[in-house]
Amino acid sequence: MKRIIVIIIFSFLLGKGFAQHKQSDWLGSEQEILDKWMNLKFTPPEDYKKGYENSDLFNPDSRLAKIFQKGSGSRSSLTSPDGHFLMLLMIFRPFNADDSTTIVRLFPKHDFRLNVAHISQMKYTVTQMLGEDAAKRWRGYVTYYPASEAKNKFNADTVITCRFELEKKEYHRGKYRYFQPLFTQKKGRGSFFMYLFYDKKGDKHLDQYMTVIENSLWYGDEEPKPPKDTGETIRIPYGKQKKSDKIR
Repeated sequence: MKRIIVIIIFSFLLGKGFAQHKQSDWLGSEQEILDKWMNLKFTPPEDYKKGYENSDLFNPDSRLAKIFQKGSGSRSSLTSPDGHFLMLLMIFRPFNADDSTTIVRLFPKHDFRLNVAHISQMKYTVTQMLGEDAAKRWRGYVTYYPASEAKNKFNADTVITCRFELEKKEYHRGKYRYFQPLFTQKKGRGSFFMYLFYDKKGDKHLDQYMTVIENSLWYGDEEPKPPKDTGETIRIPYGKQKKSDKIR
């Protein structure tokens, strides 16, 4: 029951990141969110193929299906020129007044502060991939970038990642053997979720793909201003912020 609730909640919170797009408008409404709500500059490499990945493409019997729920829509994707690397994109954004009110009303006992979304989603991902026992020690499976590296590469406060080797029956698109979530976060701005998939050849050149990502993503220094037609950006109040939420 708990897992079902979590799935529903994240489908709601990330709903705009799952939105269907027109081929002529790759990021759709997400581009405005990145620019105006988050001041996050994402410049896709020109030689990477832009596309969309529908949740229905994931094997329903795989662990990935627990993360990319069937019927949750499509995600913007980038595929390397050699086809050995695939990246899916999601955004956890600041909320306007209407969103905040709705979330608090629907989920009054849950904590969805903007600055801990990357932690919640990573813990959820580890749990779905490795089982409930892993939830208690999930930090042991992930890697945090040093603070200086997170700032130098993305101007982010936090960058967190982990890597999973899939069973053969779980290979995405029948060939991607490795699955690696990579989440960036900047206090007060929200999180940018990247889900990386690569095959055995892609694994050998992973450093090259990571360099491409690092050259594509940057949080601007200026505090963003929300669009006038959406009202004031509100950080959902759930009591005092914990010290552990400020950095990690």
